[in-house]
Amino acid sequence: MIHNAMRGWLEVAIEDCLEIPLPNVMKKYSGKFLVRVPTSLHRKLAEAAKKEGVSLNQYVVSLLSEKLTVKEVYKKIESPENFKHQINKLVYKLYNSTSEEIKIVEESAK
Repeated sequence: MIHNAMRGWLEVAIEDCLEIPLPNVMKKYSGKFLVRVPTSLHRKLAEAAKKEGVSLNQYVVSLLSEKLTVKEVYKKIESPENFKHQINKLVYKLYNSTSEEIKIVEESAK
């Protein structure tokens, strides 16, 4: 049934001269895009990159990658099912830990 629906949509799109988007796997990305930022932010980024000993481009790429990774982790944590799963894993680990292992964890948390 899904194939019939897809075929029907394509027929209508062609008849009505609608744009038919390419599947995401077929999209090509150049790896380049232009971003306009305030001069104050540009200066701060350039100075931070210099301090880190990397190019401005490398620095911005690392910041973007880090932010995206953090957002993905938060999404997983915010998922109620995943959150319950993570809590259950922690409880299981604590329940099956020796008192010595628990002391190590408590001390490292301080």
